[in-house]
This record gives sequence, C-alpha cells and structure tokens, in this order.
Amino acid sequence: MISMGKGDTSSEAVTDGGDIIHAIEERIGSPELFVGRREELSFFEEWVANIPRKLSRSTALLSRRKKGKTALVERLYNIVYTQNNKVIPFYFEVKEGSKWVVDFADIFYRTFVSQYIGFKTRRIDFCREPKDIDTLEEAARELGLTKVAENIQVFRKALEDKELIDRIWDHAQSAPHRIAGLTGDY
Repeated sequence: MISMGKGDTSSEAVTDGGDIIHAIEERIGSPELFVGRREELSFFEEWVANIPRKLSRSTALLSRRKKGKTALVERLYNIVYTQNNKVIPFYFEVKEGSKWVVDFADIFYRTFVSQYIGFKTRRIDFCREPKDIDTLEEAARELGLTKVAENIQVFRKALEDKELIDRIWDHAQSAPHRIAGLTGDY
C-alpha cells in the first residue's frame, strides 16, 4: 500500500522561509542564493498563469552554459508546485551520454507520472525520484485516477515488445498531454 497520509515523513515538504515548497531540490544550493532573476521569473509566472486560458505558447530558454537556466527552471517548478493550482509542473533533465530510446522513454514516462502523482498527493518523494511502474499504477488506483492507471498499463504493455520503439516513444512523449486531457489538468 502507498501511504498518502499527512503522517508520512517522506511527504513533508521543505520550505523556503515558509514560502516555497522545494518539491525538487534546487542545485543552486541554499534557496537564499537564488537572487537577481525577478524579471525572468515574473515572465514565466505570467506564462504559467496563462496556460489554463490557453494563451501561453511554447517558450525556449537559451543562453550560454552556467548562466542560471537550470536554477530558473527548478525554481519555477517549485513555485508552480507550491501554488497547487491546475497547472502541474514537470521537470526532466536529459543526462549527457548515449541512451537507448526505449530506456529514455521509460525514464521520461516514469518521471512524468511520478511527478504528476507527487503533485496530486503532495508527496515530494514522488517528485524527486521516479518510481517504478508497479508503484505508480498502485498509487494511481489508490487515488482513484483510473484513467491514469490504465495509461500506465498501456505503457507497460508497450514496453514488453522492445521492437516497437516508435510506439513506446510516442506513448512516453505524449503522456503529459494525454494525461492532462484525461484529467482536466494542465
């Protein structure tokens, strides 16, 4: 059984002076070190606020290495998580090196579903580390997210035939949009 109750210490959120819940760890170190990005954060906070009204378009964040892109995105994730509205944050980091597309699809999908369930249950352990398929399906069923549990089953079935690389990747990369459509979230 997946514990979703308040007494579970793994679900206790770390806050930034009582303001921001750090559902994912920010690599900047101490949250107080995040300074001087108010203009950029304001832009992205407005961008997030416009998502439910379908007024936000895809946006790229480009700059040279070590200019704070990751810190900005991690902070934005934690702000959206803290707001606890209909917009569900998703953070995925592509690690350097080569990876087989099926393994990449698997970790991408499990990361998304883990963070989705972590947001819905306020369980930061789900946000910080992707859970295995069985744990995700069990958690979705316990939450009454039948459509999400069924989606997990379809993905599990697709993974059984590693030859269907396109189908596996298509299912993984479209999961955020598909699950949002099933649940009414953004």
